Amino acid sequence: MILRGLKALAVVVSIGFAGWVSQSPAYAWGELSCSDLNAAISDIDDISDEVFFEGGVRAGSSADGVLGHLIDVGRLLSELEDDGKLDRAVDRLEDAWIDEDWSGYSFALDDIADRLDYFYYRDC
Repeated sequence: MILRGLKALAVVVSIGFAGWVSQSPAYAWGELSCSDLNAAISDIDDISDEVFFEGGVRAGSSADGVLGHLIDVGRLLSELEDDGKLDRAVDRLEDAWIDEDWSGYSFALDDIADRLDYFYYRDC
């Protein structure tokens, strides 16, 4: 099953977030399968763990760029899914990113992963 919001995620993933997410034919077609969503959730968890254990992200690093893309993805998904919880988590992620608040970043990213988990369990 393919979600309307997950199609949007695939489009954004294909333009920049794909460096952290495994490439698959689904991205080329602008669709995201349940297995692709599961892989994205796992990758987001891995990124969160990496930042948590390293204590931050260097400005200009690839992880720094991924944060910006993740904010864009989250905004798009929250609008398409009309999901207030995801929207608030993205707001917190953006604030943490701007303030370089790595603890806040980690919690916000975990909340985003939780919302993606919710979409996965709801539709897959």
